[in-house]
Amino acid sequence: MNETRNDFEICKTIVIDFIAEKLNDDINNLKYFDILQLKYDIKYGCDNPKDFDCDTAKIVNAIIILVWSDYFQEFNLNSVGRFKDYRGDTMNSFKTMFGNTLIGNQFIGDKNGTYTTDLMLLNDIEDFYHKYHTIGNVIVLPDNGRIDVSRKNFITSILQTKPESINNYRGMHNPGFSDYFDTFLFELENIFLDKQKYDIGLSALFTKNNYYFEKFPKSKTGFLKFCNINFLQDYLNDDDSTNNNIFNHYIYRKNITNYAKDAKSYIKTSTTIINNRADIIIKILQKKLDL
Repeated sequence: MNETRNDFEICKTIVIDFIAEKLNDDINNLKYFDILQLKYDIKYGCDNPKDFDCDTAKIVNAIIILVWSDYFQEFNLNSVGRFKDYRGDTMNSFKTMFGNTLIGNQFIGDKNGTYTTDLMLLNDIEDFYHKYHTIGNVIVLPDNGRIDVSRKNFITSILQTKPESINNYRGMHNPGFSDYFDTFLFELENIFLDKQKYDIGLSALFTKNNYYFEKFPKSKTGFLKFCNINFLQDYLNDDDSTNNNIFNHYIYRKNITNYAKDAKSYIKTSTTIINNRADIIIKILQKKLDL
């Protein structure tokens, strides 16, 4: 406990310094700060740029420990981060709708203007590339319990088996999820409620990561507790069930019908969710830092 307490104070110093050095002394600027800027920043990013991940940057780990320490007393610098018990994870990804990366105003799926030539949309896509790397798009998930998953190698087509975490499984490695967070949450709710139809792989990961999920009763109450602690209200219907239709679940390599409409909707809805969660996170940080 003393270790966690000391780490809490260390994280406070890290975040206070970050506000002064990177946010122009205004914590509200955290809402718009693109964490990708820290790739070569040893103090707030990562010791080795080759290992950099926005979800596990030093500043993100510090913020996670401060914001969620009231709920998870075991959060400290030894338990939160890359290859540790818990890690940050991107909720509404860029790859889901647009491919891996931007090249100028183009993205991998649209090198030749196949999907859209709408310049306004392309500008919005570029803006979202920076928005999705902000703190409001980060959720904390367990990362220690893994299951063996078999799939064909993308290059060789040889069937390979390797251990996968929730982070990997809910991403592009599971075609049923395709990194859509509403789908992940919908399937997670099915497991919480012991529904007859559920995702077998996610259920196995739920069990493997019991050190985290045991904190929530396996019931509607437990699911809502999980959502409330992680500020996920925007993903829920009025009856507190998961809204699995927030996004049109478009897979960018396979379907270009209504692409522009779906892309605009994805950006608008994701940005609203990211901003709402950022406001909550900033408010908690202000209290923890006495700002």
